[in-house]
Amino acid sequence: MTFVPSSEQAAIINAPLAPLRVAAGAGTGKTTTIVERLVRVINDGVVPERALGLTFSNKAAEELTDRLRERLPEFVAEGRDVEVNTYHGFAYNILREFGALVDVERDSRIIGPGFTIGLYDRAVRTGSYSALDLTAPLKRVREAAQLGQQLAGNLVDPATITPGSDEVAAKRYELAGIVARYQSIKRDLGVLDYSDLIAKAHSLVTSYTDVVTSIRERYDTALLDEY
Repeated sequence: MTFVPSSEQAAIINAPLAPLRVAAGAGTGKTTTIVERLVRVINDGVVPERALGLTFSNKAAEELTDRLRERLPEFVAEGRDVEVNTYHGFAYNILREFGALVDVERDSRIIGPGFTIGLYDRAVRTGSYSALDLTAPLKRVREAAQLGQQLAGNLVDPATITPGSDEVAAKRYELAGIVARYQSIKRDLGVLDYSDLIAKAHSLVTSYTDVVTSIRERYDTALLDEY
């Protein structure tokens, strides 16, 4: 079936190569619009290898890749693809190349959720508490892990969390202490979790302008899905 874009989709697909932010809700055809915009700019002369598409999940990245290959078979036949990745995967690639600048070794091991929970459990057991109830330690482990993800996702250092003046703030402060110990354990082991990929990559590109220039020069266009 031939895709007929709405007027809003057509405006996005045909917009010039310039920074553009689009707000769209669920079910509005975001992925289709991204695919069609990439197809349009490539047909207009952008080299497929110099186009970048980023999204959140592996499943979404696979879907975007498959749909682009369906729409650009002549380039696929030549072994030429748009670079599609997840945000975490793209950050990991940057760190493999430039990570030594922010103390990330090329062969650093990425730990999964099970290993992460184990390290948080160790961090819980090595602390002392006056606000947190430790009669259910696994619950505190999961709460600390959740807070750790939130802090990392917002690039917040747990050491900046203050005790506050009420019970909720006091509990959050002690949970932040668990997060800080967890991070210390990771550093001692020389491992990274998925949150570290974004945080370390952000530190890299905000600290080294030559790295930013090197990465930017590789692409003529980049489309970010659900940024």
